[in-house]
Amino acid sequence: MAPIVENNIGYWGNVTSTLDWCEKNYETTFYIAEFWNTVSNVFMIIPPIYSFISSLATGYEVRTLICYTLLTAVGIGSWLFHMTLKYEMQLFDELPMLWGSLFLVFVLATIAFPYLEDNLTFKMGLFVYGIIATTIYLTLKHPLLFQFSYGLLVAFILYLNIYVSRFKRCNAKLFYLSSLLYYTGFLIWNIDNIFCDYLHRLREMIPQVLVPFTQAHAIWHCFAGYGSYIHIYFCAQARALELKRKVRLSWDLIGLKLHYGDLNHMK
Repeated sequence: MAPIVENNIGYWGNVTSTLDWCEKNYETTFYIAEFWNTVSNVFMIIPPIYSFISSLATGYEVRTLICYTLLTAVGIGSWLFHMTLKYEMQLFDELPMLWGSLFLVFVLATIAFPYLEDNLTFKMGLFVYGIIATTIYLTLKHPLLFQFSYGLLVAFILYLNIYVSRFKRCNAKLFYLSSLLYYTGFLIWNIDNIFCDYLHRLREMIPQVLVPFTQAHAIWHCFAGYGSYIHIYFCAQARALELKRKVRLSWDLIGLKLHYGDLNHMK
């Protein structure tokens, strides 16, 4: 006999996170607080792991492997957060998002402005931003503080993306596709936040088989996760072209591959 959920308290006990999303807690299984918000993170876990492994055979740059690793960390952290709704797991989700975005700023900025590659002030500025944002958030524990510090980085990343796509050799279609996925996901995320009560009523009216398609936060994970994954390739290919490396992109059922024609690895 399956365990009985009482008052939306399941295997992981009371909610201690500062955020609790629109999906009803422990509605699908006693062992996962937000089932669909949890399993949807496979779009942030499987593709970058696949690309990390395949890159070892097709050629790689260390900073690209770091991007794969950071996206995987975000996916695993988000999985644990939505599975448990514990504050500690929430941090495991949010802090990799913050620091992963900082690293992405570094990657893009050094493509856009190569002189920043060895600029210690620039690197220290990013590090200090991360330390200050992390410290303030851990001290005050208000989710809006994280969303503000993360949002600033996303806005700066968008600026750098536009700059690279306009003034550097790159495959701009990858940027357009990744942006379409990410910002469509962001729109759906806001629908989940704003119309949560309506979504709850809708789920009670429709067949259960259709309920997963109303889990807007889970859909955000799918869109934003895969959009971020494609964006790594936009960055990796743009940097290879900036360094005048031969590079070719291929797709298969699981993900993408970059094939370097004149190297096994770079710094």
